[in-house]
Amino acid sequence: MRFARTISVLVAVLTAALLGLTVAPSGATASTGVAAERSLGPHPVTYSGGEIRNTGRFKVSGNATTYQGGKIKLQQKRRGGSWNNFKKDRARVGDGYFKIKFDGPCWSKYRLVLKAANGYDKTKLYVGQITCR
Repeated sequence: MRFARTISVLVAVLTAALLGLTVAPSGATASTGVAAERSLGPHPVTYSGGEIRNTGRFKVSGNATTYQGGKIKLQQKRRGGSWNNFKKDRARVGDGYFKIKFDGPCWSKYRLVLKAANGYDKTKLYVGQITCR
């Protein structure tokens, strides 16, 4: 009688262990599937930039509807250096509109950076380069 109880307990423990191993991988794939659904890619941004008349000053304006109220950074790269924060603006809460005016030295490159928010990834958008001739 005691031997039969020992065998049944041993079988129950082994069954529970095997069941735990088979359930874990399917639960892991479900959690990674949820993480994959959260990433919606980069923020959809429409923007344009250029010189303000013939003044030597420039502007970048556009809409980031998925980034309303967020800080938009304009970064500058001078002559092969690294990207540095140059100016900041906040996207308007109602429609995500932003406008940044700036001036800089010749051969400087500029880009916009939006942080990851609302399921979207960090977004980097190349604006252009100031060329002087």
